[in-house]
Amino acid sequence: MLGGDARYTQQFTVHGDGSIEVTNALRAVAGEAEPDLNRWGAPLGEGQHSNLYRFGNRFTLDASLTEAAWYGRGPGETATDRNATALVGRHESDVEDLFTLYARPQHNGLRTDVHEVTFTNVEGAGLRFSTDSTFHFSAAHHRMEALDPGPDKAAVQSHVRLLEPEAPVFVNIDGFHSGVGCVHSWGALPLPEYQLPFGDYRFHYRIEPVLAE
Repeated sequence: MLGGDARYTQQFTVHGDGSIEVTNALRAVAGEAEPDLNRWGAPLGEGQHSNLYRFGNRFTLDASLTEAAWYGRGPGETATDRNATALVGRHESDVEDLFTLYARPQHNGLRTDVHEVTFTNVEGAGLRFSTDSTFHFSAAHHRMEALDPGPDKAAVQSHVRLLEPEAPVFVNIDGFHSGVGCVHSWGALPLPEYQLPFGDYRFHYRIEPVLAE
């Protein structure tokens, strides 16, 4: 990746009970992070790489898995730098209600510091994502491409209520996630401790089947 400056490895270990262990590793083998973590939109020098927004995996789940239950911060939306008022506990929600109706479509609905999250159907069958540490997740009936038009935000102007939800459940399981900023305005980057500079990242989690009750 990045012209050879980074190497990404994803390893799956499938067990006889149907569970799957997933390990993601990003290794910076050359290049460097941009030197000024507080600048915004400035051109990068040779071999410099911008911050990551998130490091994780995307899944498309069956349309029937609309019931979410998790052990982590909640019940409302949180961010890595905006979660002090969200208590760690067991929470439940329909996937539809995990989505935040911001006027401009954008990635949203994050739940942070999660130990496990389960997506099930009305019979209670589905999938569980879990880890020995913590991760972050989001889930919606909107795929990422429908929420983010790309680098040129002016190319597509729409209102979130004009988006057509899709039947599948689109899930993000993130080992690392940048903060949202708002230090002094929405044009400011998050504080340095909530940024993800170019470097090495690794996280591990399990996927297990959940049988109907």
